[in-house]
Amino acid sequence: MKPSETIFSGKSVIIPMADVHHIERRTDGIMVIMNGTKWNFEYDTWENGLWISNHEDQANEFIKAWCHYRAEIDGMMEE
Repeated sequence: MKPSETIFSGKSVIIPMADVHHIERRTDGIMVIMNGTKWNFEYDTWENGLWISNHEDQANEFIKAWCHYRAEIDGMMEE
């Protein structure tokens, strides 16, 4: 298996994988929560998360790329 990319370059977003804290699935896409993303207690939502829609399977492409990246970083990939 080839090494993962450290930067995801999708159709509408470019995201540094090392800065991703977690991903939240939504009905029509995903919210990518970065290390610097802040929670807005007044509105009960993330202030500056990155939105990736399911349009053209972009959300699934990102999830696959991020999971591959994390597995490689965590040492779970077979040589």
